[in-house]
Amino acid sequence: IGGFTAISRFVPSMERQAQNRALWREAVFADAEALGPMFSDAGLRDEVGERLIGDFRASEKRFVGINDWLESPLSTPFRHLWLSDVKKGAASIVLPQGLRDTQVLARLETAAEALPGVTFVDKAGSVSRLFSEYRQWGACWLLGALALVYGVLCLRYGALTALAVLTPTLLAIALAAGIFGYLGLPFTLFNLMGLMLLLGVGVNYAIFLKEGGINSAATLAGVLLSAGTTLLSFGLLAASSMPALAGFGLTLLTGIATAALLTPMILSFSRED
Repeated sequence: IGGFTAISRFVPSMERQAQNRALWREAVFADAEALGPMFSDAGLRDEVGERLIGDFRASEKRFVGINDWLESPLSTPFRHLWLSDVKKGAASIVLPQGLRDTQVLARLETAAEALPGVTFVDKAGSVSRLFSEYRQWGACWLLGALALVYGVLCLRYGALTALAVLTPTLLAIALAAGIFGYLGLPFTLFNLMGLMLLLGVGVNYAIFLKEGGINSAATLAGVLLSAGTTLLSFGLLAASSMPALAGFGLTLLTGIATAALLTPMILSFSRED
């Protein structure tokens, strides 16, 4: 841990303030007569030096409390570190700095569990765990969506032709997911969302060509034009500096391009009446 930011950095305990005051009294204000020439050498007027000595003596029994500090303009950037409106009274937020190792976070969480009144909050870790759970459930949703789409296609074309219509999209999904493993890139919830979108778009391409009939050439041109505009709108996200958007864009870039290139294989199958 490189350091931390907390209220205690700005408002020391009463004991520490008393120690600091004693140090100032012994090291600085013990000889009031010697302070006059020192203030003069520093360019301070005599009345300013006298007022400084008087203020120090007048604050003998005074301490800086949290409320005093919060009312000061200096506390404006750090007021979020103190929560005074909670159910059990008040709470102080401590922000560790320099944490780059997940093992250190785990040790901090373990140490916080053994301290009464201390709660360790890892916001980034909790969001990552939530996305991980959604990704696992999302894989089940994708399989369910594939089964649902195949069932609807079976009602229209029959089992074999429905499988042929769905095959380009299945291959596109497999390639889009496999390229992340080949490149060693993380597969996140946003990639899974891209596969869900790829399923709907890829199946539409195949259905349009299958239903095109004698206008297959015109339909193919429309499918390729639609794929091109989709690649321009979503595929360019692969160049984003944000990892989530870049993963989403790369998924659609590879998937939609593959689906558009493989969809013409549908033309080799005749529609079942």
